[in-house]
Formats: sequence, structure tokens, C-alpha cells
Amino acid sequence: MKNKIRNFIDAIFSFILFYIVFYALFIRYSTHTIASLCAIDIAFILQNVYLSRSEKSRKRAMLKENLKNFFIFTPVNLTEFFAHALSVRYKTDKTNGKLTIGDAYVHFALSLSPLSYANVADAFKNRTKDKIVIMCFSCDKKALKLAQSLPVDIKIMEEDEVFKLLAFVKALPTKHVEISRKYPLRNFLQDIAHAKISKRLLFSAFVIALFSLITPFRNYYIFFSVFLILIAIIPSFIRLAIKKQG
Repeated sequence: MKNKIRNFIDAIFSFILFYIVFYALFIRYSTHTIASLCAIDIAFILQNVYLSRSEKSRKRAMLKENLKNFFIFTPVNLTEFFAHALSVRYKTDKTNGKLTIGDAYVHFALSLSPLSYANVADAFKNRTKDKIVIMCFSCDKKALKLAQSLPVDIKIMEEDEVFKLLAFVKALPTKHVEISRKYPLRNFLQDIAHAKISKRLLFSAFVIALFSLITPFRNYYIFFSVFLILIAIIPSFIRLAIKKQG
């Protein structure tokens, strides 16, 4: 959430500063060439700052998606996996196939479905300690209320916390688990939006299109703006064709 807010602020700041410089430099027509170069340079510097943060957020989202797919679609023994991963930082025990970390019993509910009322009840019945940690990807409101009402200390770790824990002990799965999905228009547009080179090209096309409004060489600017847009979407068309063949 913090990254999204920070990226949004960066985008607004870049937009405002770019237009301040743009209008300040274009007061005199004689400065047309220098103003164009300066405005584009400043815009690209600000854009690089925004894209670097956006790229980090995108990579983090990909790692989280891979982690989720790994637990859901890979036949892994969760007790063994977490016992081994967390043993480098915490005291772990896996007696009788049940994992304890320190003074807490760990119950796994890492599935496509949100943590349910029944999952919390199972964790309570099978506990080996009076402190329970339940790992899940998301939690139902009824399950949360039940956990808060039981006479034991229950901590629910959702997707973000599980990800941070494994990242902290450097145990994020390295095996890439890719799930084939349909490739609708929405995914196609997201593919363009997430591609770093496409962002740069589309931004350049936008800037050149703006210049076409004030330059006597309007057709020339519009032509190159359209040309950059086409170059930006070609990689996504190629990926779409490859996925359809696969």
C-alpha cells in the first residue's frame, strides 16, 4: 500500500513539474529546440525515478504470485518446508508431523479458499501449544471473529506476512510456477502497462503528441508519436502469439 501511494505521489509530482518547465520554456518561440530538449530530459529523469520504484513493486508482486502458486500447485510438505526454512532463525520442532516455532503451534491453511470457520476450529482442536499461528492467503470475517473469541492466543498470518517471513529468512521458492491462463484484452493491456520499455515508448509518444499542438511541424510529430505507440505494443502482440501457440 505504501509503494502505491509513493508511486502515485511521484506520478503527480512528475506531471506538475514537467508542465511547469514546459510552459516556462515555451514563452518565447525562439527557444523551441532547446526547450523541447530540456523538457524531454527533465520528464525522462522523473519518469526513470517513477519506473524504478514501479519495477520494484512489480517484481515483488511477481514473487508473491509465484509463492502462492508454489504452495497451491506444488506437492510440497508444508511442515518440512517451513521447519527447514525457519530453523536458521527460530527454534522449530516437527514432532508427530506438527510444526511448532518457539512456543507456538503452526497450522497451515494455504489454499485458494480464504481461511474458514472450519480451518480455525481444526487449528484449535489439533493444537499442541496454547499459542497458535495460522498461515493463510486471506481470511474470512467469520473465521477472524472465531479466532478472537477462543480462549487461546491465535495469530493469523495472511499472504503479506507469510511472504515477508520467508523473504526475511531468504527462503522464497526459487522454482517458478507458471499457470496457463486465457489472455483477454485486459491481460493484454496489463502486459503493455507492466513492460518497462513499453512505458518509456508510450510516454515518449505522449510527449511528442503534446509538442504537435504548438509546433509548425504538426504532421511530422504526430507521425512519430503513432510510430512509437506501434513499437510499444508490438512486444505484447508477440507474447500473445507465443502464449496462444503454447
